[in-house]
Amino acid sequence: MIKFLQKMVRTDNDSPIQSLPIPMAYFRNNQLRDYNDGFKAIFKNSLHDKLSLKRFFDTNCTQTSSHSGLDDMLSRRKPLHFECCCHNNAWHHIQIYPDPDDDKAYFVSAYDISQFKRRDELLSISSKMEALGQLAGGVAHDFNNILSIVEGYAALIIKDAPDKEAKYVTQLQRILQATKRGAGITRQLLTFGCHKIIGDSRVPLTPFFEEIKNLIYPLLDVEINLEITLDEPDMTIKASTEQLSQIIFNCVTNARDAIGASPAGQIGIHASPKGKDEITITVHDNGCGMSDHVRQKALDPFFTTKPAGKGTGLGLSQIYGMMEQIGGKLEIFSQDGKGTSIVLTFKRGESINIVLPSLDENRGTLKGQTILIVDDEPDLLHVLKITLENEGFIVLTAKSGNEALSIQDEYEHPIHWLLSDVVMGDMNGPKLGKLIDSIRPETKIIYMSGYPASGDMARVQLPEDSIYLAKPLDPQKLIALMNVIGKDDEKNILSVQLSMLAGQWNNKGTGEAP
Repeated sequence: MIKFLQKMVRTDNDSPIQSLPIPMAYFRNNQLRDYNDGFKAIFKNSLHDKLSLKRFFDTNCTQTSSHSGLDDMLSRRKPLHFECCCHNNAWHHIQIYPDPDDDKAYFVSAYDISQFKRRDELLSISSKMEALGQLAGGVAHDFNNILSIVEGYAALIIKDAPDKEAKYVTQLQRILQATKRGAGITRQLLTFGCHKIIGDSRVPLTPFFEEIKNLIYPLLDVEINLEITLDEPDMTIKASTEQLSQIIFNCVTNARDAIGASPAGQIGIHASPKGKDEITITVHDNGCGMSDHVRQKALDPFFTTKPAGKGTGLGLSQIYGMMEQIGGKLEIFSQDGKGTSIVLTFKRGESINIVLPSLDENRGTLKGQTILIVDDEPDLLHVLKITLENEGFIVLTAKSGNEALSIQDEYEHPIHWLLSDVVMGDMNGPKLGKLIDSIRPETKIIYMSGYPASGDMARVQLPEDSIYLAKPLDPQKLIALMNVIGKDDEKNILSVQLSMLAGQWNNKGTGEAP
């Protein structure tokens, strides 16, 4: 390569470097002598012969891996390689070769490595998010167990308290409200850790936005006003809660960054029906907007207008990918300096219309039935045992899967229900459920866990037809759910619908947004 360049420089006086396909320049006597169009496109701000080789890169590079060896290279005339980020936020691999036949000349080439750098940045972010997600899952599990115990004992005391102790009942009800807020905190941990709490395929928008607004507010500066509006109260889309959450978070984050430090920032989220079969969600901001060039490239992976190190260029491309997966559509409407609207079109889903009977209706309908509860948390076992015994159940308890199998072997009567934790030391819940189902096929099985129900970070993957309750567990709502299941003669009921309802129960009482 060097010999080829030497030959061109020696035999052709009409800018021989121009014909090269890679960005190339030629320095002689420590000054820029020649360059081609590719090199000009990268360093167009400082192409004059007044800058020395070292000063040239000091001026044109906002970041470098290191070109501290440049002085040594100039004195010893050895090749030098380093990476630099230019003013256009693109990273390049710089190669400097001394001209062997001219001790005052150097060839400089530049290779665009922006995609590789951003891919490395993405991998670093992903590994950090994975570690954070693992931590969030573990914290959520332990915290949800504690909340279930506190909530259960508080409910028991309220039930048994005489009327004269009304002031204590009020205080205990506030404890229950605090456990609901605690449950909201664990959901935030799981959401930001990219966990799935429940694997639903339809999302009712009204409760979804009531919940997610509490997670959006902390992302925004206090000067930014957020407004969420829905044209109809009962709109449901075909998607999972996890997918829609990530889509909305990415859109809001992009809108926030586009607004920047504006003192009157506005972000609007508006949902409206589109014909009979579709629903649109529009995320609008009054930020800096996009030029036609930026808008056309906005969905390209790794494309970003943010400074180096401030963004991966994956936000909109991730949204686009998720919308493609669920059969939706993404459109961008924007003008430079006039804000941006991201229009997301979803397929309409059927409304969830299972009506749970009131708790008073449930009392007595399950009386006398036997339930086997399996959990490795002794206090939670105790509070569930007392609560369900007060409702007329015959309660068997086990601290492990193996103990549960031994108990059911010795128990000569029907076991109508199995309520099992998912993650346990010796045998996980799904494995226990499968064994119980083979031995006692009439037993109805409900799983409970403080870990996510499914997804990449779930400790144990549940079967698709499982009925799942997220901790912290409300025993009274468990009874209501059991009543719904018990009224159906078929064991394989619409478990996804029931799982979604269970999740919505636990989504209440998270407190108002700041």
